[in-house]
Amino acid sequence: MEVFNVIKCEADNLVPIWKFQGEDFNTLSQLVVSSSQEAVLCIEKEVLDVFKNPGNYTLHTQNIPLLSNYVHIPPNETALFHCEVYFVNKEAPIAILWGTGDICYMDKAVENHIFVIGASGSVKIKIVDAKKIARKLLVTEKSLEEESICKYIKQIVIKNVKTQLPVILQEKNVPVLELDKDLNGISLLLKDKMAEEIGEYGILLDEFRVNTIRKPESDRVYRSLKHKKKECLLVKQSGPEGMKKEEALLYKPEEEEVAEFEIRVKKLMKAKEAGLITEEQFELHKKKLLESI
Repeated sequence: MEVFNVIKCEADNLVPIWKFQGEDFNTLSQLVVSSSQEAVLCIEKEVLDVFKNPGNYTLHTQNIPLLSNYVHIPPNETALFHCEVYFVNKEAPIAILWGTGDICYMDKAVENHIFVIGASGSVKIKIVDAKKIARKLLVTEKSLEEESICKYIKQIVIKNVKTQLPVILQEKNVPVLELDKDLNGISLLLKDKMAEEIGEYGILLDEFRVNTIRKPESDRVYRSLKHKKKECLLVKQSGPEGMKKEEALLYKPEEEEVAEFEIRVKKLMKAKEAGLITEEQFELHKKKLLESI
């Protein structure tokens, strides 16, 4: 067993959390804490103490009163003890990518229909209170390391996005066809709603972004709305000689899908006649088109 007399961080300033390689010390061991760092000492998944200020500390019971709960230290003697030491860099950001599963959204303009959407994005956090995150994390996770913190915060982000995103979209009255129209505004609102909860873990939500909102492309009602919008645009562009506006608004999705199928089949037939595709390729593409209706 190697007893370490000096305990200091050997990682560079870009590393947010670094665990000291040794775990065996004595009551004369020196802990070195640099600026922007906090040092967390843990025994048996309990936070023994946190050193918030830069300096050199001797690991005896005067500096760590809780140590006497785990180690019997006779007066004027040196005692051995076993613990984990984590150095937390409060200036180094942690970047996390997140993505939700299915989210239910009801567009106010479409009565009694639920659209299934999704979202993904990124978040940057900084640890501002190592004691808070250590106490929260060590209850459920094996260690206080970057991977564990990312996993924990990611779960909080996903939970908030799944519950808050539909509310925000409805409050802003966002049509299902325009879900990604104001991603910056949606990102800021979501950040505000989850910042307080994440702050309870001693973490600053430095940056939050929704990069994409997945649209329900396979939804029949959604496809119908897209076609209606397209037809209305054609009416507006073609003027009185174009398609009547009433025809566009009375559009039926099944009729449009059949018409779309016929157009695409005709294109395939022309490609076959021109020798661009074989008979087998033609039949294969036609089968796929039929399955898509």
